[in-house]
Amino acid sequence: MARKIAVVCLWLGLASPAGLSALGLGDIQVRSALNQPLDAEVELISATAVELEELEVTLAPRETFERLGLD
Repeated sequence: MARKIAVVCLWLGLASPAGLSALGLGDIQVRSALNQPLDAEVELISATAVELEELEVTLAPRETFERLGLD
């Protein structure tokens, strides 16, 4: 589970434009059980209203998950 969260966070960082590199990630609250689809909430730290309005969150492509051995 922690590895999946790390992959998602890494993908968020890589997919973000350079201007959003100052956006901080806080605590992660995981609400899903083991072996269930990930249901988590990530706290955003020091985000401006403009950054929040322009924020786009996506999952990594399936190829990335397959390469890392994740479902």
